[in-house]
Amino acid sequence: MPSSSQPISEPAWMQLIAPLAQHPASRGLADDVGELPSLRPGERWIVTTDMVIEGRHLPLGTTPAQAVPLLIRRNLSDIAAGGGVPFGLTLNLAMTRTHFHKDPAVQIIDAVKKECTDFGLVLVGGDTSKIDSTSSATASTKAGKENDPALPFVLIATLFGIVTLASPSAHAGNGVTAAAPASTDAITDEALRPTSSSPEFPLARQNVRGGDRLWVSGGLGDRALWREIRKAHSSPSPSWVDRLWVSFGLGESALWRKIKKARPSSLPSWVDRCTPEQRAQLEARFWAPEPQLALGQHLADLCPHAGVIDLSDGLMIDVAKLVQSVTPFGCDIVQSQLPWSTLLPPADQCSRGEHDAIMNAMLFGGGDYELLIAAPAEMELGSLLAARGWTGRLTEIGRVTDTGKCQLDDGTKKIEFDRRKGYDSMR
Repeated sequence: MPSSSQPISEPAWMQLIAPLAQHPASRGLADDVGELPSLRPGERWIVTTDMVIEGRHLPLGTTPAQAVPLLIRRNLSDIAAGGGVPFGLTLNLAMTRTHFHKDPAVQIIDAVKKECTDFGLVLVGGDTSKIDSTSSATASTKAGKENDPALPFVLIATLFGIVTLASPSAHAGNGVTAAAPASTDAITDEALRPTSSSPEFPLARQNVRGGDRLWVSGGLGDRALWREIRKAHSSPSPSWVDRLWVSFGLGESALWRKIKKARPSSLPSWVDRCTPEQRAQLEARFWAPEPQLALGQHLADLCPHAGVIDLSDGLMIDVAKLVQSVTPFGCDIVQSQLPWSTLLPPADQCSRGEHDAIMNAMLFGGGDYELLIAAPAEMELGSLLAARGWTGRLTEIGRVTDTGKCQLDDGTKKIEFDRRKGYDSMR
């Protein structure tokens, strides 16, 4: 085995990662494929894939090991939106040679192991590749340097989950009858068929109907607001005024220090009223958001006819996707009902400017990884979930409408929101 300062080979990498592949589905990582177990009637596979790119999804200077939790949890949030129980994971890594030294490699594997342990995942395959300057357009100014810090890493994960379709009796009446849990060791190969009262695709966007009530889990804006805190803490380049004072030898003068101290801070003013514990939790949610798996599984059983989407691109972008990707509906979102984060100062203690900045993050910031649900109007979703013992936060925020317009009701008027805001992976 090479020392920690030397690059490792592909066989050495396989030797390091092999302990994560003990499940029979992994085939010891010895084959070109992994094998997913057959399912019982009434169960279905779902699959999703996502990536994390250094400098795009996470700050430059982030290590691959730091990025692993976000990568896996982004995918788990999609599994949650499909109502699935996580099972299989494939992991692809494209990184510089530096990241394939033993110590960084072990850190990556330890991070993957922790996520697999925490969420019951089985590593069933993957791939690795070294990035060098000749294969990256971002390194054109330093071609030929393998350890060039301008070369970002790319991590890609594919996750598989199992959805258990509710029996006809499970969503009759008040819908609180539990279905059997998903199985990962069933041996039958019978064809899967939806039950007579199940939708073609549980929790799919095509299930949305006019008049549905819109619900959202958790609070909104935490990750977007932490990004603003990180930006404010970053050291900006000196302005021309700074350079001018330095050129005259006055950069350390008492007068200049006084002028700089009087400058308005770029750190959001509400941050000063957050406790150290709140700041720590905001940062933790930035690096490792909590996927709403239990909620998704309850929804698949309680109300498979609902439509669900995970909030990754911002509430106002994702609600439009939920109600308009397949169906021609619109929605009215009530601004005063949006769930204010428990990690921020109370709304009534914020200035108008602070309130507007936080609300902008809640509406358009993205990366919340909560679930947005369109459920039938007659369903008291919060009460049904509470009856099952689910203790998370769920807030009704609006309705699906037949207008074809996605609007925000600010209490005085309805505003058709600008879809150019929010996260766009191609922008």
